[in-house]
Amino acid sequence: MLLFFSISGVPILGVAELITSQIDWGIATSTHTDEVSSDELASEPLSSETLSSETLSSETLPSEVELQLKKVENLKGFTDGSHPRIIVIKSMITERGLSKDSDLAPRNTESIPFFALRWVSDVDDAVLDIDDPQLLQRYALAVLCYSQTTQASARDHSSGELSESQSPCFNGWMTQKTNICDWNGITCSDDDSRTILKLELTGMNVKGTIPMELRALSDLELLDLSENEITGTIPALYHKNIGFQQLTSLHLEENQLHGQLPSDFQYANKLEDIYLGNNKLTGELPNGIYGLNRLANFNVRNNLLHGQLPINMQSLINLQSLELERNSFSGLLPAELSSLTKLTALILSHNNFEGQIPYDYGSLVNLEHFRANDNALNGTIPTELGNLIHLKELFLDNNAFTGSLPSQLGVLNSAGTFDFVLYVDGCSE
Repeated sequence: MLLFFSISGVPILGVAELITSQIDWGIATSTHTDEVSSDELASEPLSSETLSSETLSSETLPSEVELQLKKVENLKGFTDGSHPRIIVIKSMITERGLSKDSDLAPRNTESIPFFALRWVSDVDDAVLDIDDPQLLQRYALAVLCYSQTTQASARDHSSGELSESQSPCFNGWMTQKTNICDWNGITCSDDDSRTILKLELTGMNVKGTIPMELRALSDLELLDLSENEITGTIPALYHKNIGFQQLTSLHLEENQLHGQLPSDFQYANKLEDIYLGNNKLTGELPNGIYGLNRLANFNVRNNLLHGQLPINMQSLINLQSLELERNSFSGLLPAELSSLTKLTALILSHNNFEGQIPYDYGSLVNLEHFRANDNALNGTIPTELGNLIHLKELFLDNNAFTGSLPSQLGVLNSAGTFDFVLYVDGCSE
């Protein structure tokens, strides 16, 4: 008979699966055939001998198995991966899609996720309960931390061979400071949950890739890993009902990220700020971006992005700053951008846009910075731009405009509203 048990209502493992996991993790199951009563099982400490296929007979109640796991789940020192606690945590991680099962096998001696699992299960001085929400958060941060050091150092630290005063990363992470809210760059909520709200590691020499395990920080509002040496792609923001659904600000600018943008931005629908500039990102803007109706600032300047701007950008009704400069965007400028009346900065320079500037842009009444220089724009400059009474910058040089510079722009300039007015190629004053 296959029994399933849970801890705090979360299904973990079937008995048969637990026994199989024990064999895989090096636990020697008992070979005796004596039946163990329910009273004995509830009163004796759980060991590798009592957790056998004979012990967990059809008469064993799930609640009794749960009771025994509670008795051992806070023990430490089983750094060879043979402790039932580590098996339970491993199951929690894989069921939530935080890490691949193959990365958590003890045979994978070079695996950063396994080192993090071993630390949070057997070495971490906090010794959190299985149902503590900070358990998986500490695991995710341990993966990020161990990715900053050598595998030898991660292996030694996760096995307890280094002093707890020795931090492997970020000036104090994973030391005797058991509260992650005291770790450098972390801000937690003020309530009893002490969940992580902000992770700010700007200019902290962060290396490697962004671990997908960070999705365990499901209450995170600010993720700032800017000005570092991060490589690889931006991982999916959401997977198996866990991800950055509370995120409002994402700062990954000034790194070495490449590849396409995640296709699942729509799941992080509270995003207000996205800063991805100065990387090596490729591909087109994903459709999920256009479902972010709270988005205020979108910056992907100086990447390798391409494609045309779709008309559904008009759905970004709260957008205040759109910075696309120094990419390979092309096609016509959408007239529908004129509905984004909260825009204060429209930066389109150094791309391959063509055609005319839509006269509708004269309705962008809050616009202060308009840069469309170094494109393939042509035709005449709309006189409606003279309606932009808050305009401070107008860069339109290095295009193929014809005709005269609208006199309305001269009126704005004489009023002192411009920092600069560049007389564009092909136009006379």
